Amino acid sequence: MSRAAVNRFIAALADELSRLRLEGAILLAPSNRVGASWLDQAAAVAGVAANVRVMTPSRLLALHALPGLAEDRLARPDETDRLAVVAQALREARSGGGDGYFAPLGQPLSLLRGLDRTFTDFARAGLTDGSVLARVLRPRERGRELARLYRRYRELLAGKRFAMPDEEARFAADRLRDGAATPVLLVPADFFDHAPPGGLALVEAWPAGRRRVLEVDDGLPDAAFDFIAADGGMNEAREAFRRILAGRIALDRIEIVVFGGVEATARACLAAREAFGDGRVPVEDLPLTFESGLPARFSGPSRLVSAWLGWLRAGAGPAGLAGLLASGLIDGGEKFPDASTEHMARIFAALPESCGGGKPAPAVRRPESAVDADALRGLDALLADILPPTPGDAGAEGMLLAARRLLTNWAAVGGELDGYARARLLEDRFIAGQATPWPGFDAAEWLAGLADGLQLLGRGPQPGKAHVSGPDGGHAGREFLFILGLDDGVFPGGGRQDPALLDAERARLSPALPLAAEAGARNEARLRRLLARRRGTVVVSHSTYDLARGAEAFPADLFGELARSVDGKTVRAAYLPGRPEKRLCSDEFWTDALGGRGVVPSPESEQAYFPRLIAGRAAESARRSDVFTAYDGFVPDAAGIPESLSPTQLEALRANPQEYFFRWTLGVTPPGRPDGERGRWLNRADRGSLLHETFYEFQRQLTARGERADLARHLALLEETLADRIGHWRREIPPANATDFELECRDLAECARVFLVAETVYQKTARPVHLEAVFGMEGRNAPWNDGRPAELRLPSGRSVRLRGRLDRVDETESGGLVVWDYKTGSPAAFSAADPFKNGKLQTALYAAALDSFVRPGGGRVVASGYFFPSPETGGMRILHAAADLEPVREALDRLAGLLEAGAFPYSPKPAKSHDYAAIFDAAGGADRLARQAMRKAERKGAPAALAAWLDLWRPDRPGGRVSTPLRKTL
Repeated sequence: MSRAAVNRFIAALADELSRLRLEGAILLAPSNRVGASWLDQAAAVAGVAANVRVMTPSRLLALHALPGLAEDRLARPDETDRLAVVAQALREARSGGGDGYFAPLGQPLSLLRGLDRTFTDFARAGLTDGSVLARVLRPRERGRELARLYRRYRELLAGKRFAMPDEEARFAADRLRDGAATPVLLVPADFFDHAPPGGLALVEAWPAGRRRVLEVDDGLPDAAFDFIAADGGMNEAREAFRRILAGRIALDRIEIVVFGGVEATARACLAAREAFGDGRVPVEDLPLTFESGLPARFSGPSRLVSAWLGWLRAGAGPAGLAGLLASGLIDGGEKFPDASTEHMARIFAALPESCGGGKPAPAVRRPESAVDADALRGLDALLADILPPTPGDAGAEGMLLAARRLLTNWAAVGGELDGYARARLLEDRFIAGQATPWPGFDAAEWLAGLADGLQLLGRGPQPGKAHVSGPDGGHAGREFLFILGLDDGVFPGGGRQDPALLDAERARLSPALPLAAEAGARNEARLRRLLARRRGTVVVSHSTYDLARGAEAFPADLFGELARSVDGKTVRAAYLPGRPEKRLCSDEFWTDALGGRGVVPSPESEQAYFPRLIAGRAAESARRSDVFTAYDGFVPDAAGIPESLSPTQLEALRANPQEYFFRWTLGVTPPGRPDGERGRWLNRADRGSLLHETFYEFQRQLTARGERADLARHLALLEETLADRIGHWRREIPPANATDFELECRDLAECARVFLVAETVYQKTARPVHLEAVFGMEGRNAPWNDGRPAELRLPSGRSVRLRGRLDRVDETESGGLVVWDYKTGSPAAFSAADPFKNGKLQTALYAAALDSFVRPGGGRVVASGYFFPSPETGGMRILHAAADLEPVREALDRLAGLLEAGAFPYSPKPAKSHDYAAIFDAAGGADRLARQAMRKAERKGAPAALAAWLDLWRPDRPGGRVSTPLRKTL
């Protein structure tokens, strides 16, 4: 390689290598792989690169500190050691009372890691005692608590013979002062711009005669530029590979730098799979090397851990495990040689939901064949391995053990990437059993972070392969450099402010403390230095649309500056390639051809490339017919009334049977929707749970005392109860900021006060007798129930078993029972005149359920209703007489008929189809599906259950009629 082809830095490094020859030297670099690339380029010029080691600043510091650490018998703590120490310090602060800032938040992993980073920054900046925190931070209580935590953190580390970063720096400096033999240190001149404090101090202390500073390029790059504005980040990656293929550029002349983290690396992987194998090539077999490694999401074992955690969170039921077995992520090896995992999945999917949570499969179903018996043995062994023995904090070790067994005994390994992933996961100290979880350790959170955060198979540039690197990359010296992700939402970026210590507070404490605001400036400076070194061709791209936010995106300032300062054209990149020679894969060939060239694929090509299109045509034809088919919701294989149903399920079935089928039969959870509550501490569901817990505990204490609610006597008790529940939820969900938390607490206090004012009046004529009584599920059983579901007899002779939880049952002065359900939202969807408005069934179902348990002479249900304790409603109550609720049995009978027939038609009221809108839109849209459902249900010869269900939507049926207003019953 000629000197004209390299930049000033590589030329300076080559000169030093020529002078050094056999003398030992250290090259300081941001990473080992970057330093190795520098040496390769310089050696090609100098012809030699002997006795030169690449070191990062942290590695150089550790190497020189090691003799002093060994002499004092100190060790360097890893993250696990430090997090355990932070957790212990927080526990001690909580038990000692603390100042109420950090200790009450509990021990979420994010808080532990945040405090660990903060304390490490303190040590590197030379803040060793923390006393300055109490003087500088406001309010002072926060400063005092943070100072105590930091002092205790250092004491605990010292007690375990671990060294802090400031001690490492001291040991390293002492070694240099001792006159130990020092090799020549080669330092890029731009190292001093953004060097870490410890590394900078060590380099500056290096003997001047043994330190060589290598000049670097600055200013505009000496390279040819092109610019791309792409419709989305995925199309940025596609356009890069389109240019590579269309230009027939040798892959080992290419480096691709991606901004945007793991997501951006994943997009590069997916685009490469399209370019080099129609999307079917395993990621590790692509002709690419990844400097930071491949995202863990591409490995089977990591996906298995994530899927397993999701299954446990969902209740560990049969349907979820059947899906896990069918995913291909589980391999039983020799455990069940006669049965495949697919066969196991089919058997387990057929088991009743009650066998979830670890009940042995053979005890639930008798094998019908030898293969069945083998599959059930395999299921038994699988459940024994992957179900944690105990829940909650006490089960952390059990859950980690289950994760180890899952990975060791059941994880499918299909290649190099899967093998590395499993090995890396099993090397984790907690999974391996080499570290003991601290009290309060959240094993699920830890395992989820491991599965999502791994980077695997990181490698330097190799012959015949393109090289993909992150923001620290771009140093491979290759002729063609693609830089992806220069839109203003990604670049230059910047770290999130430390919630324990904001930037303004850090600046007041010490100029050596790193600031989040500086991260973006460092990123931009790093890229400018990289571009100044460039020779050859640079392609810079940005996205014009942010898919995550669903909004337009704009180029970063540096993109615009480059576009104005250097020659180069900007082109647009979309999903379709535009030119035949830029097609990446067969899918793009067909999409491009069919979209603009009038090409009609042959039946053979259609079968090979568009099997889903053929299936879609079959579905469309079935929907257009007059027959009620599987594509309209007719699924006889799913026929049958479940063992028990909740009011939520029955209301979903009443509103839209297809949504019920997706959610409750298939277990397809709809994507979460924004609740429009920005600036709030808790979402609606959590806020409702907190208030329910408060009302329950408050009324429980009054009942135990034999007292009825009274505003003057009991306001303090209610406020104390609310404060206790707020403290609990604050530990579970730390608030983002103090302002939102304070406003939320005020709002909760107002709701509690409205509750007590309304109860003071109401309890003069009624008294609560049962609180949060459950039936058919785990919880607090009332005296009249032994845990079994409520069996409701229906007009046709059918019966439905109901499960649920009654917020409260009151007894009136006349001995009648009233069921109440607390509602913390708006009453707009409810009606005092019509108990079934908008398909509401809950009050009627609860009244019928309670009445089925009450013995003669023990009181009958006279009414059921909703209580809205909020300032907006003033404590409104909507109550319905038992007689007005009786039509629910007729509605329930028709819904049970649907379940028996396995018929799940679309709702005639399309406004209910919001949760699964994407699925329904793909089938033609809500209005069209509603018309089809009505037409097929009314057709002569339609299933009787379908016609009976449609009758529910007529004006004279429950949910369509107006019932008699409630007479005064209290």
